[in-house]
Amino acid sequence: MNSRKIIRRLYIKYSRLTEKHKKFTRSAKWKKIQKYEQRKRYNCNKEHTNKKHNHDMIVFPNYIDFEKNLKNIQFLTKDIREKIKRNNYSINIELNQLRDISLNGLLYSISEIDMLQKAKPIKKPGSNSKRLRYNKKHGIDKNNEKLKYMLYKIGFFKNFGIKKPYKIKEKTKEKYFLSIKTSVFAETKYIADVRDFITDQIKFLEDKEIQDYFDDAISEAMANSVEHAYIEETPYRKKGKWWLCGHYDKSANFIEFSFRDYGVGLRKTIEYNSNGKIKAFLRQTINKLNKTDADIIKMLVNDELPKYKGKQGRARGYGFKTFKTFAKKILYNCEMQIMSGSGNYQYKYYNGKEYENMADMGFKIDGFLISWKIFMKDKKC
Repeated sequence: MNSRKIIRRLYIKYSRLTEKHKKFTRSAKWKKIQKYEQRKRYNCNKEHTNKKHNHDMIVFPNYIDFEKNLKNIQFLTKDIREKIKRNNYSINIELNQLRDISLNGLLYSISEIDMLQKAKPIKKPGSNSKRLRYNKKHGIDKNNEKLKYMLYKIGFFKNFGIKKPYKIKEKTKEKYFLSIKTSVFAETKYIADVRDFITDQIKFLEDKEIQDYFDDAISEAMANSVEHAYIEETPYRKKGKWWLCGHYDKSANFIEFSFRDYGVGLRKTIEYNSNGKIKAFLRQTINKLNKTDADIIKMLVNDELPKYKGKQGRARGYGFKTFKTFAKKILYNCEMQIMSGSGNYQYKYYNGKEYENMADMGFKIDGFLISWKIFMKDKKC
């Protein structure tokens, strides 16, 4: 007979004798049998389990990037929004399906998780449960060295209190280089830190003129975020917060920079921070002509919208155009991608030729996300 059937029969026999208050000699395995049956009964009772733990789950898709896998971004965004509304006591983060993530996808995911953490429900008295949970059994593939490195460097595991989640090979640390900064203040020291980190690995940004173009583009985006992107109190967001990330992939020989905030987005930012005449122009140009979010981004990049003023009276809106100039001055091919609302704008500069592409993503993201990719192997001179 099956050993589990024997154990089950013994448990039933002992339980009935106990109920009748009869004396009997317990088997040496009684405690083990008792614990096994109690655990089995507990796991089978789904209503009891759900009521007690109230767990929810977010499953990250296999590929997260804004170029080839927009459907996955849409799925993740929708899932997180639903979890915020549900406000359960704890949420499991599952990464076992994740195979690769782009730099802009990484920053976007960080900002979404940040909102989840700020959307904390009221805990029951005496409850010690954390809002987000990470289970190593459902964690990332331990053989995916790039993914392990990127998540480790952004502080993902530290956020969950995991001191040593995965071992990263020394060879991996010689292939990938990543630095991330976040704050609610627009300070140039953060730009300098990321720039110097990349320069330590590759001498690309040592040229003073290139440095100036780079600093202008990033500082413009940063100042816009702090001064204009948070014009109203938005739930689950820290006012003025932004993320800046620099990444050098030595094996593929390209540099990436990405900047993200989760404010109100470019459309609202421009309308709110414009004077009366400019607002009238915007209503006529944008609203009456049914300009999409991608159209607005293109108009900003090409300097077709009137400038709006910053807190110190300085004109804003030059950052996107500055990067186009930066792209033309360097001796390498590069790409720029900007997302805000449902708009997705791409600009490419290859071998002295410019290419623009606009698309509607089919869903909206909060704030805006900008990324630049420079291909060091494709020198144009």
